Amino acid sequence: MGATGSGGNEQPIAEFNTLIQDAFTQPMQANLKTLHQRLDLALTDLPKEQVLKIAGEAVAQLAEICAIRADLLLNEWQSRYQNSSECLVEPVLSDELLAGVLRHTMTLHLNELLEEGDPQRRDRRSGLEGSVVGDVEKGAVLEMVEQIELKRAALQTAYEESISTWSATVRQWLQAQPQPVNLESILREVQLLPIQIWLGLLLSDPSYQWEHHWQTVEEFYCSRTVWIRMASEDTLV
Repeated sequence: MGATGSGGNEQPIAEFNTLIQDAFTQPMQANLKTLHQRLDLALTDLPKEQVLKIAGEAVAQLAEICAIRADLLLNEWQSRYQNSSECLVEPVLSDELLAGVLRHTMTLHLNELLEEGDPQRRDRRSGLEGSVVGDVEKGAVLEMVEQIELKRAALQTAYEESISTWSATVRQWLQAQPQPVNLESILREVQLLPIQIWLGLLLSDPSYQWEHHWQTVEEFYCSRTVWIRMASEDTLV
């Protein structure tokens, strides 16, 4: 602390500077409490400007002494226990030591967060409003069942494929018919499932000629507008 006081404060400031220098020389023996007391005495009756300057420098020096002492203590601890078997022993934490930081039970009240339901409101909700029950036409049910059966047959066919057998069955039936043959007739007359007939036609070794005769959009998606003709060996599908 290089600043000096005026009048009767010069002696306390000089004594504080001497103690600070001794503390830097032997930080482990420095008495920080005594240094604070001497600093308070040195700042007595000083102008505010000098108090701020001298106190700021003194606090910085005291902090530096504390840092030096901390480094010395850590180095001493490390050199003592670095290669010691004591470091391998885990600390024992007694119940008394942990009594203030552990909690074994907890009570949570939710009464203020719960709201009782309105019985009349529940009765109104239990009425027929919003019900999805209704009459369904018989034709719609039959169509739905047919779609389910087709999907089930397709899934079963995927596990029991015998495409060569289906192709031979379809080809044998087609050879006995006048050409071309309507696809609707094939699906109706050949004793196979529709999915088996389709796979037999599309994956057959011999090629077929496919003809599509339609005039309206509705006819485009009808099987009766599709005709199949047996092709010669050099004819491409």
